[in-house]
Amino acid sequence: LPMWALAFGVFVLCCCALVYLRNWIVTRLNRFGERSRQGHYWKLAAELVGDTSVVLLALLALVITAHSVLATSPAVLEKLVIVGFLLQTGLWGVSAINFWVDRTRQLFITHDPSRVTVITATGFLLKLVLYTVVLLVGLQNLGVEITALLASVGVAGIAIGLALQNVLG
Repeated sequence: LPMWALAFGVFVLCCCALVYLRNWIVTRLNRFGERSRQGHYWKLAAELVGDTSVVLLALLALVITAHSVLATSPAVLEKLVIVGFLLQTGLWGVSAINFWVDRTRQLFITHDPSRVTVITATGFLLKLVLYTVVLLVGLQNLGVEITALLASVGVAGIAIGLALQNVLG
């Protein structure tokens, strides 16, 4: 059996196993959510696990294949996995922020509708901060010098804070 055929077989098997594991965990978390008084948190966990990208699972399967067949993995592959995890963490963070915004909006829509706008704006700002952090950490892991970018983000934050001082004041 050629080495590439073995590697391809291990890769396909790992991909299928990881997707099956993800779906099994989602099903279990949803069942816990149906039986629990705090079911919305179990639903959030199920949504986060369900949002795990197939691309990330394929990258993990590729790393498993490289370690099992080649007994090592190239540095480029490891960088790709790190960037994939960062992007996946960003997606999980966005899902968690959306969950918080939707849940809080439902609580305040009848009692204090003016808070809904503030909650939505806060959710937007949280996502903006999350995207910025994921981008900067991803660039740093790829070897890009981010010191100047970080200083620019700090200056932009001060400018935005001063600009909004009278509006929020």
